Amino acid sequence: MEIINRVRVEIGTGRYTISTNEPEEYVLELARGINEKLEEVMGANGTLSQSDALILCLLDYADGKKKSEQGADHIRDQLTGYLEDNAKQRIELDELRAEVKRLSRENELLKKSGAPAGGAAQKK
Repeated sequence: MEIINRVRVEIGTGRYTISTNEPEEYVLELARGINEKLEEVMGANGTLSQSDALILCLLDYADGKKKSEQGADHIRDQLTGYLEDNAKQRIELDELRAEVKRLSRENELLKKSGAPAGGAAQKK
């Protein structure tokens, strides 16, 4: 069972009761951030109504959210590319290690058989 917090906040001149699963301090922090942005927007243009200023704040937050999502998508794409490159390099490394082992075994067999290095017979 989830705990529902009822948090009272003031945004601009409005008072709201928010029902949420989030901690009260988190909701209050969000409201403080909105109020700060609202004051900034209204301070930059004193002729705006509070509703218009809130719409501008909303657009600003929506823009920030969209850009954050695009940035996260870009980072995910980069990570996917890095992981694919890493997987290819691991396969190549495994192939090279197998080749080194094969050549080492071949070298040991040649040493034991007394054949000259390089696998070519010497002419006398």
